[in-house]
Amino acid sequence: MKSLANRRVLGFLLTAAVTAVLLLTHGVYSVSLAHSNFRSGWILVGLMLFLAAFNLRKRVPFLPGLLSASTWLQLHIYIGVITIVVFLCHIDMRIPNGKLECSLALVFVAIVLSGILGLAISRSFARRLTARGPEFLYERIPVIRRQLQDDAEEHALRTVTDSASTTVADFYHHELKRFFDRPRFFVSHLFESQRPLHALYTKMDAVDRHLDVVERDAMIRLRELIKAKFDLDYAYTLQSLLKWWLFIHIPLSFVIFVLVFLHIIAAYAFYGGVR
Repeated sequence: MKSLANRRVLGFLLTAAVTAVLLLTHGVYSVSLAHSNFRSGWILVGLMLFLAAFNLRKRVPFLPGLLSASTWLQLHIYIGVITIVVFLCHIDMRIPNGKLECSLALVFVAIVLSGILGLAISRSFARRLTARGPEFLYERIPVIRRQLQDDAEEHALRTVTDSASTTVADFYHHELKRFFDRPRFFVSHLFESQRPLHALYTKMDAVDRHLDVVERDAMIRLRELIKAKFDLDYAYTLQSLLKWWLFIHIPLSFVIFVLVFLHIIAAYAFYGGVR
């Protein structure tokens, strides 16, 4: 833990030092009337290519000689901060002119914001999932949900023959079937609210007083299955957001490289024409 903290402090200091050097260099080139925008532009392209390589690293984790995923993530964060500084230098700390430049700037800002959001939720959600209980593999969640649903239906329907009563079966059909059919309470799970779970328990308590011994045993088992399904939906909610975030961040990265390519062509075409 101490080693991780030391690495983070070292990474922060190196990032601050590189940022200071870049700002100083940009200031010197700006005063000397050199073509600083071309230099900062190509530095920016190089940094963005490195950032894009992080996604490639995640797709080929088995290749030897590569840094660990956690190290790549730290580098991705630090290089991302430096990239923001270089971008601000490249646009001379002002709002760009032209449709292409404005589009490029807007996509860049969107990538930065989505990256910050992704970092925040990944750190927060990882702690929440660990603290909540058992971890579920995302791809296995639909299978587990179906198993819980089958188990709940079996216990509810069994009371019809074992106790000659349809009370539990009717309760399952009207109050629980929709709950077990699909993920529920997305917003509640996002804010870690237990209200929907307690509401279901309250409805069960209201029915419990009218049940016999066999039906009460079935309701006890249903209560356990409800809790398991509620925890499963919690994991599904948090893991889904982590997945959906990537469907925003990564496509934007492809879009910005297309815009960068067009921007390079336009910049050199204009520079050649002016010269």
